[in-house]
Amino acid sequence: MVQASDPARPGCHAAGAKLLDCTWCTFASPSPCTLCAMDSSSDAVGACASDIATTAVMDVVPPVVQLLAGNSVTGATVLACLNAADTRGLRRLHPAVAEVVAAVPWADMGTPVVDVVRWRAALPAAVGVRVGHLSERPDELAAAAAALAGVIHLDLRERVSEAVLVLLPPALRVLKVRALNYLRPVFGASVARLTALVSLDCDNWEVQMDSLPPSLRDLRLTFCRIPSTADFRHLSALRVLSCTATELSSAIVSSFPPSLEELFVGGTHLPAGVSLAHLPLLRVLRARFYEGITAVTVASLPPCLLELVLPGLRAAPSFAHLHALQKLDIRDSDCGDALLASLPPTLVTLDVSLSKKLTPAAVLPHLPVLTTLSVSCTEIGDALVASLPAGLTTLGIVDCRRVTHGATLDHLPALRELRNVGTDLSPTAIAACRGRGCVAPADGVLRGYAGNVSCLAVLPDGRLVSGDRGGALQVWDVRRLGKACVVWGVGSEAWVLAVGSGSSRPAGKRGGGLQCATVGRGCCRLRGRVGGAHSQGNCTGHVA
Repeated sequence: MVQASDPARPGCHAAGAKLLDCTWCTFASPSPCTLCAMDSSSDAVGACASDIATTAVMDVVPPVVQLLAGNSVTGATVLACLNAADTRGLRRLHPAVAEVVAAVPWADMGTPVVDVVRWRAALPAAVGVRVGHLSERPDELAAAAAALAGVIHLDLRERVSEAVLVLLPPALRVLKVRALNYLRPVFGASVARLTALVSLDCDNWEVQMDSLPPSLRDLRLTFCRIPSTADFRHLSALRVLSCTATELSSAIVSSFPPSLEELFVGGTHLPAGVSLAHLPLLRVLRARFYEGITAVTVASLPPCLLELVLPGLRAAPSFAHLHALQKLDIRDSDCGDALLASLPPTLVTLDVSLSKKLTPAAVLPHLPVLTTLSVSCTEIGDALVASLPAGLTTLGIVDCRRVTHGATLDHLPALRELRNVGTDLSPTAIAACRGRGCVAPADGVLRGYAGNVSCLAVLPDGRLVSGDRGGALQVWDVRRLGKACVVWGVGSEAWVLAVGSGSSRPAGKRGGGLQCATVGRGCCRLRGRVGGAHSQGNCTGHVA
């Protein structure tokens, strides 16, 4: 391969570029290459498309160079799979490749750049960058601002001061910015001139809402202070609003523009019972573990809502008016049997796990398009299992103690994933699911043990050994779901279990040291060291 810095081959840059131009012509056009036709000294004059000229070119230009810079289709396809960090090696590969790389409008937002001046020199056509560091010195800051000219996607989440915002390129469309931890500077006047800005992600700033450009469509505020007099009405194009760890008053919420389609609220103080009736286009509402969302708020939601995420909801509202709702997440809520009855038939995904008010009498209404359901850690029983729709593909039913061996899943032919750890479904029902192509990792429940298991190990014959915080080591026959045989008890927590090779010898690590046991089909023998003294004992018990 011709190296770009080969001192023994003078003029290799020009020769390589000429040969590459011929190669490009050979790939792209059946007519003779103009470059070759104009060069009377070339052997390929007038015959660029011939097999002889093509073979000569291929022998000189490496295949990887032909791939990246000799064909507009393959080059663009390969470069689309790379990021800005990969260009360092590519630019050294061949002058023609470096030229192609320089012309790509890179927008790599994942690779931090520590020197934007050198970055711009290497990638002059780049339009997006994540800046890892910006100096606060005036001369270096001015040079960095010049290098950022032409950038439309900018990530400054490595913490910057207000002085940096003044120098942002006016063509910016997407901006992510995080203030220094010990500061909360004012974010407003310095960005009012960014009239093309459509997406803004702020972290740890004091935001002056009236200074934000009306072109914004996506606004995300994290740990930001918003004045109580803030008004969102001028943001008439706003579609997405996210507020995390931010205090919002009733006046601020009422000023949300009617254009809003997605609202995310997390760790944010909202007035209890706030109404969202002024947002007729709202499609997504996510309010994570906030007690201010009440039945009044839910009743004010528009019928066009598609996704509602309200974990920790401490109310029992009705969802019957949400005729288009497709996803509902109210896990760890006060959801009861009556609330389930109000679910709209349009639901595709439902999560009511950890809801303590559900009872064994709970059943689902007619949900013909439901495909994903989680009712884990609830008191639902066989009645709800029997009411599951035939189209269900994913079922989470972990730790549902009221479900019995009488429950059957034969009415779920489409089920492909079953999460049932801690739920006593019958082995027959689980085997039938697997026979229909369903993934069901759990085989059943090992009963008769009330301790806190701290470690597990599998013996070579398939039996399971468990250690608990009370120091008891037990052996289980998981294939028959039989009761355990207590091997020994030492009165101290077992932390780690390991099985020795060639025999059923589990070793338990606990506070007093290491202990080993030999486990047979009907008995076990214990040897070990406790508190510096040797001990040896026998424990006999039947293992099914």
